[in-house]
Amino acid sequence: WSVTLDPLPASSTPATLTIAGNNTLTFSDIVVGEVWLASGQSNMEWALNNSHDADIEKRTARFPLIREIKVKKTAVAEPASTFSGEWRK
Repeated sequence: WSVTLDPLPASSTPATLTIAGNNTLTFSDIVVGEVWLASGQSNMEWALNNSHDADIEKRTARFPLIREIKVKKTAVAEPASTFSGEWRK
């Protein structure tokens, strides 16, 4: 199935999205806004744990609207239409 939504304003808080048709699907913790795609060198994989004062950064970080998806590294000869990954805060 597919659905086309009218443009939505950027989120100020996470929301719940319910789509109803022959069946009903509910998605929680949804945010609307910019999507940034990043790809490149291995330095883009720098883990926060390797940073200066990582323990303080982790305890004090408050970015409830940021989501990340990390796509599994896969070597392919042709463009792919699917991938493995999971969105997370």
